[in-house]
Amino acid sequence: MRLTTKVFSDWLQAEIDDNLYNEKFKLFYGRQPDMPDRCATITRFGPGKDRYEGAFEEIPFNIKTRGRSESLSDAENLALFLDKLINYRQNIMIDTIYVTSIWVSNEPGQLAMTDRASRYEFSADYIALASKDP
Repeated sequence: MRLTTKVFSDWLQAEIDDNLYNEKFKLFYGRQPDMPDRCATITRFGPGKDRYEGAFEEIPFNIKTRGRSESLSDAENLALFLDKLINYRQNIMIDTIYVTSIWVSNEPGQLAMTDRASRYEFSADYIALASKDP
């Protein structure tokens, strides 16, 4: 099994649910939908797939967060929450995949323009180092 955006998204949604108690926050993979306001989307990007002697694989991915309408601080807080939740995680199992580490490639940064509903967005890039065996 490979660390796909769906597998990673399912794991991260469980982590979010365990750490956010009274707030609604939805995680998607692939294309970011128009609704809801507060959400994040995970996408893989290339080239990636660097392999180390067949034992490990580097998997680059992007997380884009979006806050409530007209709320820069909400979007920023969501981005920083996710960054704190996943950045520098080490030695974790995601489904049947052993992830040695996850680290930030580009820290969360604000996108230049709001969307058509005046919602601010932040984007950050991460790299996961995964293998089949611990």
